[in-house]
Amino acid sequence: EESQPTSADDNDMTPSSSSEETAIEPVQDPYDDLPADDEPTHCSICRINREGPCRPLWRKFEKCMKDHSDEKKEAGEENTPSLGEKCDNYMMPWVDCFQQHRGIYTILTNKFYQNEYLDDAEAAVEEKDRMCWAQDPDVDWTGWLDYLKENKMTVGKLFLEYFKSEQRQLFLDNYRVDMEKRGVKPKRAWYEEDPQIIDCQARVALKDAQTDLPIEVAYARDQDGKILGFENFNNDKKEGKKESALNFSIHLADTKSIKICAIYQEEPAPQEEQKDGDAEKASEPILAKRLYYSKPITVIQPMAEAELLGRAPEGEAIPEEAWEQEVTNIRTTITQPPYPSDEMDIEKEQI
Repeated sequence: EESQPTSADDNDMTPSSSSEETAIEPVQDPYDDLPADDEPTHCSICRINREGPCRPLWRKFEKCMKDHSDEKKEAGEENTPSLGEKCDNYMMPWVDCFQQHRGIYTILTNKFYQNEYLDDAEAAVEEKDRMCWAQDPDVDWTGWLDYLKENKMTVGKLFLEYFKSEQRQLFLDNYRVDMEKRGVKPKRAWYEEDPQIIDCQARVALKDAQTDLPIEVAYARDQDGKILGFENFNNDKKEGKKESALNFSIHLADTKSIKICAIYQEEPAPQEEQKDGDAEKASEPILAKRLYYSKPITVIQPMAEAELLGRAPEGEAIPEEAWEQEVTNIRTTITQPPYPSDEMDIEKEQI
């Protein structure tokens, strides 16, 4: 019996078992190899998020938004992906990271606006227009007191956190100097340990009772002058509210006292349009300003007012001499930073 001839088409229909033909190549992310240096920008959100632990994720999202922001739909074209849809796969990882590091980005945001705005705004107020409030703003310490109760924080434990923070900073400063001398770059940054922040509020009048000047900005500073929170109250002023809440954050183991400040400033008059051929520019108008500040308020003060000061977690009173001795014992017992001192352990931790 003669065998049937085999055609080329018959051979093509033969199933292939080669894994190379079925393998799917991974899709290359176009933003994996971004330049190390950032592009110049005046965008405050961009400049803040280019720092911190979420920087790599933000840079991809920022570049995607920039690449697609100028694209326009062609006439008659339907079902074109929106800008958000094109960059969702970069936005969501950044949002998740941001939410996990809220404390860090609260600090970075306050630091940015302190350097770019608040310090200059305060410096622009003449000394004669600076004064202490006759009555300090009311501070709502609920968040702070709730945290103390939930974590059973005694005064001694609070001072222990302060002392650990001081020792840790000293340790990190010395460690970084040593690393720089040896030419070793730490693998981890200070912000990889998210700081514990506790939200509080202060009620601030939106108009100065003496001058009737509207508020320009209110802010809280700590004992070292660092900004803990600020607010312009733009929406509240438009709605005609008489007072509003300034939100600020206490940083556990760092904030020892707070000061509430507010700048009230005359609103500039609308500028007239410059006439053609008028080369001279109008000089900046001199606006009336006034700065108010509160007396320093220690974070222990609300503990005393809430009868938490000098009490054990169970609620029983502790003599003042006892908790003062507790603080003394803490400072004398912990003489070394509570972090690795062995060089090999330090290299593993890479703070």
